[in-house]
Amino acid sequence: MPVEPATPTIGAGGRRPTDSGPMPARVRRGTVRSRTAVSSRTTGAVAVALLVVTVGLLAVYLETRPHPLPAPIGVVVPIIHVNATSRPVPLSPSFYGVNVLAALPLAPVAGPAVNMTGVRLVHWPGGNLAERYDPLTHPSTGTIFKDSGGSYLAPASAGDFVLWCRTVGCSASVALPAEIDNPTEAAAIVAYYERNLSFHPADWEIGNEPARWTHFGIPWSAWSASQTSTATPAAFATEVQRFVAAVRAVDATTPIIGLGGVGTGEVNEESWISSVVRLNGPNLSAVAIHVYPAGSGTPSESLTTFYDSLAGSAGLAARVPADRAAIAAGCPRCGVSLVVDEFGAASGENLSAYLSGFPMVPYAAAELAQGAALGVPTMAYYALQSPYPGAWFDPNGTPRPVYQLYSTILAGLPTGVLPSQVTASAAGLYALALATPGTGANASLLLANLNAGIEFRVNLFGAGFPATVPYESQSWNTSSSAPVQGQWGAGTVPIWTIPPGGVVVWRAEGGAHFALASGPAAYSENSGTSPGSIVPNASVVKNCLIPLVTGQIGIQLSADHRRRWTV
Repeated sequence: MPVEPATPTIGAGGRRPTDSGPMPARVRRGTVRSRTAVSSRTTGAVAVALLVVTVGLLAVYLETRPHPLPAPIGVVVPIIHVNATSRPVPLSPSFYGVNVLAALPLAPVAGPAVNMTGVRLVHWPGGNLAERYDPLTHPSTGTIFKDSGGSYLAPASAGDFVLWCRTVGCSASVALPAEIDNPTEAAAIVAYYERNLSFHPADWEIGNEPARWTHFGIPWSAWSASQTSTATPAAFATEVQRFVAAVRAVDATTPIIGLGGVGTGEVNEESWISSVVRLNGPNLSAVAIHVYPAGSGTPSESLTTFYDSLAGSAGLAARVPADRAAIAAGCPRCGVSLVVDEFGAASGENLSAYLSGFPMVPYAAAELAQGAALGVPTMAYYALQSPYPGAWFDPNGTPRPVYQLYSTILAGLPTGVLPSQVTASAAGLYALALATPGTGANASLLLANLNAGIEFRVNLFGAGFPATVPYESQSWNTSSSAPVQGQWGAGTVPIWTIPPGGVVVWRAEGGAHFALASGPAAYSENSGTSPGSIVPNASVVKNCLIPLVTGQIGIQLSADHRRRWTV
């Protein structure tokens, strides 16, 4: 994940970009590097910039084509089967979230921009700042400590955040510092928020990425760059036990998240989770992971490699089932949830062009589709505003394309998930079927194409949509600088082409329900023009996992690749 003013690092699939400094220091495929922090901009400059953004947000031209996609090398007609006979499973109210960082000023005008997205769960003080932010030493500002020693006044205080959160109507997950191993300090912070600021968060989270710690048990005032005091899963689990007791002495009821990400991606993640849950399970509501499947990347990384990373071992599809099994092994009857309090595509500066440009749009859409289908309660994006190129806004308040994904395509979608299956002879198409919980009305379908060389042609009605109602579409690809809206009369949208990197959402107007009577009707991949059955030899992939390439378009994968795509 990216790290805040100090320095972070990340293993494949896991660590966040820098909270207030450069970008995430997440490392690709098992390597880790640290990053340095960046000084924050002035409050006035951010406020003015955000005001401009808020007033005319959708009119701002966002450069979305710095890396044009290659011409498609093939066309595939997938079959999407929506199980319309099941009742929509409600998304958690905290499913859509975002990290808000103490390392930049919290301009009040940012509130309307957040409100446009519908996001209400915010994670504070964000990323690596969880271990470096002290709201007590200088309450009027807050203090941020550096990995190398020393400190500086935080651009945003706890009081600033509480005021901002109330203007937005947010629900907050507040992280407590644990690297210094001081339960008394954690309890004092809890008391400060609740008694001095009269603020009660949705939950308290203990620490951030303990596998990356180098100052374990050392007071902030004594930190230096040469320290190598690390934690083990067992030591951290014992620390969590002491922190829970300290927090409960002040606050007896607010849920506690016992792990704020591991910091090494999927590497050893299960051992950290099982250790924490085994010792503390009955006292925890959840444990959290951080998901950055592309790691830190390389300067020459291709768009294909970037997109393909989501299907690897660092992605949600591989990690969520394994981490849930670790929770169950640690405490089978505790009901501890697995949440994602940080996610993005990559944590390294090497991929900054992809993260800050249009490629981040389909990537984030696909991750959200995966998380929703897997029943993850929280998917908190990193971050609202940061020098990290994947953030919604840069430090000056200029929106990046991924913000428009949240404020347009994702805004107002139904909050009930319907099971769906994708059958195709090429990998990379992610689908999420949504409808209103309890009724199945307002049928919607979100699709993201993470195949850099394949164009998917989807039969909307074959996916289970009623053909007797009009539709609204919002689609986006590299041919436009912003999402394009469309209105379609009843029976007029049978086939839709999704180019490489494209994203589209269809919404049935008039509250229409999904209407799938029996099996899926779809256009045959062989003819491309008439209804047919499921393509032979194609794998059926549930819950937005990536389909197996089977050779239907002349592609043959090795056994090793088959294992990868059928995770």
